[in-house]
Amino acid sequence: MTAHVSSNPATLSVAPVVHQSPPAYRWVILFTALLVLITSFGLRLAWGNAGGAAALDLHLKPSAQGAVVSAFFAGYILANFMGGFVVDKVGARRTLCFALVPFGLFTAGFGLVQNPAEAMVLQFLMGLSAGVSFAGTTKLIALWFPANERGRAFGLLATCSSIALTLANTLFPTLILRFSWRELYFMLGGFTVLVIAAAALLLRNTPRGAETAVPNRPSIKSTIR
Repeated sequence: MTAHVSSNPATLSVAPVVHQSPPAYRWVILFTALLVLITSFGLRLAWGNAGGAAALDLHLKPSAQGAVVSAFFAGYILANFMGGFVVDKVGARRTLCFALVPFGLFTAGFGLVQNPAEAMVLQFLMGLSAGVSFAGTTKLIALWFPANERGRAFGLLATCSSIALTLANTLFPTLILRFSWRELYFMLGGFTVLVIAAAALLLRNTPRGAETAVPNRPSIKSTIR
């Protein structure tokens, strides 16, 4: 607690200024954001496990298999670039929830593809809807965690890729053998519904009462000039 002294001699007083502790709910935000990123990373790793079986089913040559992966990351790069502007404009919670809906649909839809062209289009759309997840989750951490805790929070958030890789390489081959590569994508699309529900229920853009107005936000046009 510190003291604030009025500069007006007529009303000279000492008023306490209370420094509030960061809200405990920030950890709910962090682990929900981690779940979103694990889902985003995990779903894109499905092709690494399903690609062999899918290639036989769809008669994909090695070059076509590579093109399917490239299609995903073409959409992902574009969404990463645009995602930051969207998150700043409409908020992280709304952006993440709305992006996860098509991500889940396109993932489930990938289980229905019948040829290389359809596979590349669906992967591009999956990447386009997954790309905003990084901007959205990092924005949440920046708003919810004080400066002296952000390194720890971002460190925990950065474990998402390793956790997703471990889970994907452990679970996906078993699911493909037990069911099929198509059913794997159906199940992953269904799992995304649960993540959407968690994000909608648990995520908040900012702590209650925090001021988040960002003056003079640059437009996309002025940024790329």
